[in-house]
Amino acid sequence: MIVVIPFTGFAEEAAPVESVAAASPVEDGGEIPSLAEESTPSPSASEPATEPSPSGSQGENSSPAPLAEIIEIARSDGEKAAVLIDAYENTEEFEAGVRDILSLYYTENLDAQRKAFEASLQGKAIDIVNAFHAAAQERSSAEELDYIPGEVLVVYNNNVTEEQASEAVAESDGHYLETVDTPSEESVGIVEISLEHTVSEAIEQYEANPNIKYAQPNYLYSALETLPESISYDTSYSYPDDPYASSSDQWYLSKISVPEAWELLSSTPHTQITVAVLDTGVDVFHQDLQVNLDKNLCVDSTSDSLSPITSDGGSHGTHVTGIIGATANNGIGIAGISGGAGNDVVNVMTIDVFTEDKASTASVVRGINYAIDQGARVINLSLGYTTLNESNYDYTLKNTIDAAVSGNTVVVCAAGNDGSSAYSYPSDFDSCISVISTTNYTSASSNCRSSFSNYGNAKDISAPGSSILSTVPTGRYTSGYPSGYGVLSGTSMAAPVVSAVTAMMLSADPSLTVDEIKDILYRTATDLYTTGYDVQTGWGNVNALGAMIAVVGLPAPEDLSAAQTSNVGIALKWNAVPNASGYYVYRSSSLNGEYAYLGQSSSPTYLDTSATFGATYYYKVAAHHSKAGVTSDLSESAGIAFKWLSYPSTPEGFVQRLYEIILSRQPDTSGKAYWVTRLNSQLETGASASYNFLFSKEFSNKNFSDSDFLDILYRAMMNREADTSGKNYWQSFLDKGASRKYVFANFVNSSEFKQVCSSHNISVGSYRSDEARDRNIDVTAFVNRLYKLGLTRSSDVSGLNHWTNELLAGRKGGISVAYDFFFSQELIKQNISNEEFVDRLYLTMMNRTADPNGKTFWSTQLKNGNSRKTIFMNFANSPEFKTICRSYGISL
Repeated sequence: MIVVIPFTGFAEEAAPVESVAAASPVEDGGEIPSLAEESTPSPSASEPATEPSPSGSQGENSSPAPLAEIIEIARSDGEKAAVLIDAYENTEEFEAGVRDILSLYYTENLDAQRKAFEASLQGKAIDIVNAFHAAAQERSSAEELDYIPGEVLVVYNNNVTEEQASEAVAESDGHYLETVDTPSEESVGIVEISLEHTVSEAIEQYEANPNIKYAQPNYLYSALETLPESISYDTSYSYPDDPYASSSDQWYLSKISVPEAWELLSSTPHTQITVAVLDTGVDVFHQDLQVNLDKNLCVDSTSDSLSPITSDGGSHGTHVTGIIGATANNGIGIAGISGGAGNDVVNVMTIDVFTEDKASTASVVRGINYAIDQGARVINLSLGYTTLNESNYDYTLKNTIDAAVSGNTVVVCAAGNDGSSAYSYPSDFDSCISVISTTNYTSASSNCRSSFSNYGNAKDISAPGSSILSTVPTGRYTSGYPSGYGVLSGTSMAAPVVSAVTAMMLSADPSLTVDEIKDILYRTATDLYTTGYDVQTGWGNVNALGAMIAVVGLPAPEDLSAAQTSNVGIALKWNAVPNASGYYVYRSSSLNGEYAYLGQSSSPTYLDTSATFGATYYYKVAAHHSKAGVTSDLSESAGIAFKWLSYPSTPEGFVQRLYEIILSRQPDTSGKAYWVTRLNSQLETGASASYNFLFSKEFSNKNFSDSDFLDILYRAMMNREADTSGKNYWQSFLDKGASRKYVFANFVNSSEFKQVCSSHNISVGSYRSDEARDRNIDVTAFVNRLYKLGLTRSSDVSGLNHWTNELLAGRKGGISVAYDFFFSQELIKQNISNEEFVDRLYLTMMNRTADPNGKTFWSTQLKNGNSRKTIFMNFANSPEFKTICRSYGISL
């Protein structure tokens, strides 16, 4: 990660002094003293100078010496120059002269003469001297600053002429150095400021000019990376024959499914994408960077000459370049993420934006502009700085990046290495993709973020950034690896992972927009830490395969077939689609009819157990990838008529039908043998065997509806499909609260089940439900309606059995049971209004909705202080409730 020292304000200015005193000598390299430390008094009016002026005696009528002459004297005699300049009575001329002389001293480092000059000046020059001191102190503190002292970036308003621009600079005694080309519409220039001004003072002056839009520091960015193992140096080296890409050394490839993405991309038409890496340079002679690195485009953007580069000032730029574009399948070293698909995906250009160990705003802006001019679709910025102030950022760089993104270039940035949620720029600019670093985690639900990585609401996505093996300049290495290969950690390593995946996406579809790329990257990312977006990992770890599938899509499944081998259902199968996470199955009753969604499968097979005997069905299938949000086109159709297949008239045939019709599967060998043996030995009957299947845990876990349950009963016990009237009849019992056991018992007693058992040579047997609710269905129906109308929910089995048993035993009557419902803790906790209470009484106790007059009457009674119990008893003693109880055969 390359970051700027946090910007906490400009260098502290020297405190102003009240008098000009002689300065003490300062050794070379020492600090510049404040004027308060100077003690030698200057000549005063009562002590005339003893030295004559260059033009002779300075009497009352003599003129001050010319400024040019004083400046020449100042080179060798500061004290005399002070006396001469003090003779200037015109304030503007005096101050201009002081400024010119001090500029001479600071420019040519004439410290001794400067101190003598300052010590001899009149007090009216104090402000000017202090200003020069403060500016000099700032320049001498360059190593501690996050910007370049002595210069600013000036951005002019639109339509400002060249003449106006020059005048704006000259008015503040500045010197125009050069123009910085940028893709934005801004006109940016580097201005050398007056030696009298600190950067903050210069900015204030320039921004007061109506022709200047804004001014800002020329920020500095410093390289910062964490190394699990230090980079060493060697002059002799050799390359390994075995590629690290297939080993755990490049663990990050498999972590984000890069090999699978390579395979998909290699079978897809694609084009080469230019990726720009703005960094510390690159070793253009590295053997693993000879295919995907365009040496002719690698330049130095620290000046407007954009001269070619051949080396890396550190290791950082070569490392980042290798993650993206190291040559794949060449038998040496590593494989770049964008190189593995055949070395025809990416064209990397590395731009050196650093002077020694610092990169300026101007260098980065110039580099971005150059990258865009060369057609870069992706720009990787593994650099940034962290600040606690959200607004303390580089406006010129922000506007440049915004312009690049508006032109459809993706800008990927490292999130920062401070291990905090502080603001980090440029990664936190909205237009950038901000990348958090993750570890080689084993559990996605744990905090997978690298401890050093920044995080927060402005970060977007994560990628591997801990212990990343890549290329470093030849002659450098990490212990355990040969020359030219090293391990580094940082969000600087995570950002190029995302840049490389982005390049693969664009290679497959160059028409993708920046917004489309962001959407695909974020929604296909592997979710980490907590579900959905979180501040620790953003949208999750970038997923190369998911992203590529979202771009390329999935082909429709082929060779769909439908077959019936049993009465379980219709078996479908088709050829597997590579990279599909599952399949959607659709069914229609006609070849060209509407195909409705039927279900899904994680494998290329599906069993339709909902088919009706005697009907013909047509099927189509689509592949899908859940993370990518991609569904293929539908396959060709396959049709079949579903017919009833007869079972052998043996106990084996009876058991077979129980497995197929009730459990919807083929019998296991041991299970089938068990039941056949028990039927043959008459330890089981047709009724008991059917009961064990219908009320088994396996069947219960299928959660069939009552309607499905009845269909299965008809098929298994009556050897036919359900008729509508018959099915509705038994459904009515279930709706009243009867158990499925009650219905099953009635099917056991049917003549059709007796015929089925007889045809399979087994005894019928008998069955009687043991549940209280099945003893009297009318009583059960009464209790069931109390649940439905009084508590407004479905009944539960234990409750039905309890209250039905109380009524049948005569321990409760209709009124007392209804009372227990209306004044139960469950209803009390519902905290219903008086109006709702009255509505429920009408429905439950009178079997009708409330009439307006009646509802108003009873609501008023409650409002006037009558209790709900009093109102309930009035309804309980009504003729309507007595009629209800009689209809269900229960007493009051």
